[in-house]
Amino acid sequence: MIRISKATFFLLAFIFTLGIARAEAAYQLKFGTLAPAGTPWADLLEEFKEKVESQTKGEVKVRVFLNGILGDERAMLQKMKFGQLSGGGFSTGGISTVVPELQVLELPFLFRSSEEADYVLDHVAKEELETVLEKRGLKLIMWAENGWLDFGNQSKPIHSPADMTSTKWFAQESDVMLAFFKELDVTAVPLAVPEVLSALQTGIVGGYHQTPVFATGAQWYTQTKYWTISHHIYQPAAVVIDKRFWDKTPENLRNIVMSIAQELQPRVRTAVRSLDEGLLKGFREAGVKIDELKPAEREAFEKATAGVAERLIKQGVFPQSLLDKIRKGLADYRAGKVAK
Repeated sequence: MIRISKATFFLLAFIFTLGIARAEAAYQLKFGTLAPAGTPWADLLEEFKEKVESQTKGEVKVRVFLNGILGDERAMLQKMKFGQLSGGGFSTGGISTVVPELQVLELPFLFRSSEEADYVLDHVAKEELETVLEKRGLKLIMWAENGWLDFGNQSKPIHSPADMTSTKWFAQESDVMLAFFKELDVTAVPLAVPEVLSALQTGIVGGYHQTPVFATGAQWYTQTKYWTISHHIYQPAAVVIDKRFWDKTPENLRNIVMSIAQELQPRVRTAVRSLDEGLLKGFREAGVKIDELKPAEREAFEKATAGVAERLIKQGVFPQSLLDKIRKGLADYRAGKVAK
């Protein structure tokens, strides 16, 4: 009979336990997001988790932290930088704190339809944007979307830039959003997204621009009296993984993760886009007055914000060449020179 001392026994037990922990955590993918539970983005990440764990036979474990529990997008990106998070689902406005070039996608009135946005993201600017993301340590695994931004506020219907001047507006902390309000000569209050609901409740801000689905999930609509369908900015979203984590993951597992992500990408777009009509109906039932910009009113907003792109290029946010490439792609798409 082999005898071992208590000290040796506990040392062996510790090593054995540590080995299990390392095996379990070797490819543990921790995702953070502002998305509230019950939204298409949360559902997407939950399905992503289930498929990844199943198809990798548990070699990759996925944990999802919803509702900004780990902080706003800026804070979560910082956690990725220091290895505390391995990935996340972010608006392009959020990622722009690390990759400012993505703000070219959020220029006001750049896109006329969701199909145009899909074409640019999937074909025109895809490789260039993937490259700039990787240079900043982020691996793009799929585009998602927040959608089309409208105006929500507490004081009056919005039909012209002049209607906005008496209200303080929440602005996401990005150059393009601040420039948008600057061109309109409107007071903008930069806030972290998790702070907006309380800011609306306490009067720090009286208005915001956001999508119906996010305004519902974040409960902003409960502090809204007027909603103007303006579709003035299309805001993509992206699911990214820290490149250090990605590079140390075996190729066979990376291929599985990427395949699942690409399978889910068109579905999350469809899921988000299908919700607006029903959500706006819910807004009406909650007492929110719904208006829509008429073509001439929309043209006035487009004219008033036409200087945003030039302002950002001068600031060095993104290069003229990237904007020119996107505009050419859109011109070709609109002229029917590419497959739709």
